[in-house]
Amino acid sequence: MSSRIFKTGSVAVTAALLAVVSAQPSSAATLYSAVWGVGSYHTSADYVPSAGTLKVGTYCNTSGVANYSYSAIVKTSSGMVNVTMPSYPCDSVWHNSSKYSTTASGGTAYYLRWYGQYDSNTDGASAASAGARMWR
Repeated sequence: MSSRIFKTGSVAVTAALLAVVSAQPSSAATLYSAVWGVGSYHTSADYVPSAGTLKVGTYCNTSGVANYSYSAIVKTSSGMVNVTMPSYPCDSVWHNSSKYSTTASGGTAYYLRWYGQYDSNTDGASAASAGARMWR
């Protein structure tokens, strides 16, 4: 009997953990995104978000020579990079990094930078399709 209780508890915990893990990517509220064609470096147009926390996401497909990509949020007026996310594999999936964020000032313009990489340390690789986004 205690074995059945353990299994039931284990299944409940596993189901709860899976729900939390799978909810994170879909809970990303995209504020602004840009998608580009072939290239190893892209920048978006300016975007003026409301004040609050901004997070960054990256995307690249499996075509092209880029194996990894990362994105950054840049303050337009200063050109200062406010937040850069770590590299993620080019696997045709949007990657959101909730660990890396910046606080936006209301009425201030920001833009996105996207970088293609040969490996997780070497920029300059081209992807056939790339994207970056700001989210909360």
